[in-house]
Amino acid sequence: MKRNTWLRAAWFLWMAVSVSLVTLGCDEASHTVVHVPNDGYCDNGLLFDGVETCHATRDCQGGTPPVVSDGVGCTYDSCDELNDVIDHAPNNSFCDNGDVCSLGTCNASTGDLERLAFRIYSE
Repeated sequence: MKRNTWLRAAWFLWMAVSVSLVTLGCDEASHTVVHVPNDGYCDNGLLFDGVETCHATRDCQGGTPPVVSDGVGCTYDSCDELNDVIDHAPNNSFCDNGDVCSLGTCNASTGDLERLAFRIYSE
């Protein structure tokens, strides 16, 4: 097949590809059009919904979200998309035991509940 005819055939094959998220190329040795999935076309810029990938025939595939929980019961775990970090903020409301004479606080690094007791003195 002449080069121009082959390139024209490759162009029509490219136009017929149903998935537009592939990088197309020509394999001169085998005279075939090569469809290489390009994951970069699927990246939505969000870190915490997983890394998207491109499937050659099924378009973009969602990624696996990262584990957000730090396993500490007294922290509020959240995703900060603006700074691309997972935040584990201590939440002392998880430590309230209802006793007005003690104050519960959360140690975010160990998960330990720290209680501060108050003594009331009367004279």
